[in-house]
Amino acid sequence: MLRSAGVDTVVIAGLLAFLCCDTTAREAEARGFHVYLVGDAMDSLDLGGLSHLEVTEAVLAIQDFAFARVLNTEDVLRPLKTG
Repeated sequence: MLRSAGVDTVVIAGLLAFLCCDTTAREAEARGFHVYLVGDAMDSLDLGGLSHLEVTEAVLAIQDFAFARVLNTEDVLRPLKTG
């Protein structure tokens, strides 16, 4: 559906960076989409002795290394601003 609509880029933000966001980013990259994660617009839960911040930072580091480009909200919204 995305391809038929001419979409080639996926921007991801949300909760549970280690599940939903990570999986969506990996699947989109595997299908040839340009993938961006909005790092300051996602979070996780405390997990395995790690704080939610540590879990999220680990996911973002792995994603930025291999699957997606990590941006912040300001970077994503900049093209939309006028004036």
